[in-house]
Amino acid sequence: MPTHVGSVQGGRGSMARVVRVMSTVWIAMGGALVLTACGGKQVLVTVWHPPKIPVPSQVKEIFVEDFLGPEGCAKPLKPKLITKVTESEVYKVAVPPFSEPEETLTIKGTVATCVLSMGSGTLNSEVSAWYMGNQVHQEVVNEHTNRPGAPQNEVRDVLVDRVVTRTAKALLPTKRKEIRTFFPVDGDNDTGVAAAGAGNWPLAIEAFGKQIKEKPTEHRAWYNRGIAYEATSQFKAAVKDLQKAIDLKPRAEYVDARARVDQEMQGDKVIENIKKNAE
Repeated sequence: MPTHVGSVQGGRGSMARVVRVMSTVWIAMGGALVLTACGGKQVLVTVWHPPKIPVPSQVKEIFVEDFLGPEGCAKPLKPKLITKVTESEVYKVAVPPFSEPEETLTIKGTVATCVLSMGSGTLNSEVSAWYMGNQVHQEVVNEHTNRPGAPQNEVRDVLVDRVVTRTAKALLPTKRKEIRTFFPVDGDNDTGVAAAGAGNWPLAIEAFGKQIKEKPTEHRAWYNRGIAYEATSQFKAAVKDLQKAIDLKPRAEYVDARARVDQEMQGDKVIENIKKNAE
């Protein structure tokens, strides 16, 4: 649910929300973005997600056909999807006629509606994936955006990117930026949290480990190191540390993080299998 500072209603609770929003400070640290609010520090991390549908294990390359439909919206879809295939770090871009049919997945698409104007637009499309003449995925993507004052080309780019992102999530391992919260043990001087904010995960893990050694019952240190392990895809170590934090203090944030890491560990196994099959 979006938060709008300009339309705050009702007494003390609403005022507290305004204070929290206004006291939120974004800090750039070594290229990482850190949000300071409510006693925790939030850091953007890169997380891999497996595709939503099972792509045939024989697939090693992906061929993207030209999208049919109004050129203004259809033409940009192919190159952007090809970029997503490359970014997946798993599949190669197929180059007919040199690609083997039994190793190639083909993405096809049609833009049914492309309405663009100053500040708003609508793009309706149908995307499908085919393997050896059989359809393995089909999705209708209907996107609309309101961006007051934005030129038509910006509106189009937003809509095209949304279609591409939806398609990539369905068929490819994808990287996404997500927020992870750390709870400082040593306040603003917490070396581990500062290192995490800077993206220096080895130093963060080392600093949190030192805190654990000095204060073995400090649940925040165990939790923080678990999140640092998660950020570096060391999921077994992350689960161990997060469970220790839960044992010491069963906070909802710790329980939620443990459940999330369990899911990420399963997703990581899926991605590793995809990589093996695509080699």
